[in-house]
Amino acid sequence: TPRIKKKIKGRVLSLVQGASGNKNYAHWLLDILPKIKLCTEHYPLKEIDFFYIPVLQNFQKKTLTILNIDENRIINSDSYRHIMANELIAVDHPWYHKGFIHNQYEFLPSWIIYWLRDVFLKHAKHFDNNEKIYIDRTDSKFKHCQIQNNKEVFDFLEKLGFTKYKVGGLSFFEQIYLFNNAKIIVGAHGAAFTNLAFCKAGTNIIEIKPFKHPNNVNRRISQINNLNYRLIETKEVDENKKKLGDIYLPMEKLQDCMESF
Repeated sequence: TPRIKKKIKGRVLSLVQGASGNKNYAHWLLDILPKIKLCTEHYPLKEIDFFYIPVLQNFQKKTLTILNIDENRIINSDSYRHIMANELIAVDHPWYHKGFIHNQYEFLPSWIIYWLRDVFLKHAKHFDNNEKIYIDRTDSKFKHCQIQNNKEVFDFLEKLGFTKYKVGGLSFFEQIYLFNNAKIIVGAHGAAFTNLAFCKAGTNIIEIKPFKHPNNVNRRISQINNLNYRLIETKEVDENKKKLGDIYLPMEKLQDCMESF
């Protein structure tokens, strides 16, 4: 290999996890941060000299700041592909054990959600928000779980007093506040729904996703937090129309679901 091996003096905790742990909001909260918690069961964080992690986005830096992990203790795994340390610690995946990963979400441990709430909820940042929330995913770079008739859906919800939010435009601590102070949340399946971890018990949730989509993580988080969860599954969209999104939501389905609360 042409890569240079970096020699590190001290104890290093490895938090690399392939593509899923790099930039994905959900995997960061549900996979990577819990690995830090598992490590603390054996080593206080102050006894970890360095953390081996891919290049960090702003929301990731914010979460680590709360855990008193500053940037001078971070080793960028993108820059240093191979390292050698006096002691290297690796942690098992906290909930994936076998088979297709989406089938494992139903076993997401409740301690992960309770720990996230205990550590981060107190840092929620207040801003002027609505209690009726529509999650707008149109700023996502992915075409999956995009609602083709997004305008029609929001026009319907706006008449019921909803406000739409592009959650990616909020800071991590504003996202916590938004979800914790919501009374009802409607939106297509996506990483933003990981913030259900911060909702109050009894919050009404409507998740929209294609019938064949296998990921049930938001149902599991809702079970742990005692949320009133509803799922709308939509019919498969014609292949030639999927460039507009893979969800078409009939208004009667949404209306019926709203009336079920």
